[in-house]
Amino acid sequence: EQGRRYRDAARSIPSSDLTRFPFAVLELKLALAEADDLPAWLRPVLASGALAPVHKFSKFVHGCAVLLPDEVQAMPYWVDDPALAPSIRATGASGASLLR
Repeated sequence: EQGRRYRDAARSIPSSDLTRFPFAVLELKLALAEADDLPAWLRPVLASGALAPVHKFSKFVHGCAVLLPDEVQAMPYWVDDPALAPSIRATGASGASLLR
């Protein structure tokens, strides 16, 4: 069908159209006064080393960058982050910035 804008669940998705995102996104929004301490439950999470802060991360921008690398003007800065790039590269993403 020409112009179809939805995914037919009965059809398989070609592997070239897939990329894995090997991370979980944890967004914290805390309404704390300057004198307030972090909540007790948050301290061990932050100290665990399991989190990688990515300022202004966008799932939409990330998806565009890894799925349509030839159509984006610039890769988001986190794609080249030394802590994240190997995992992103392992997803099969093929943007020029990822091939360095």
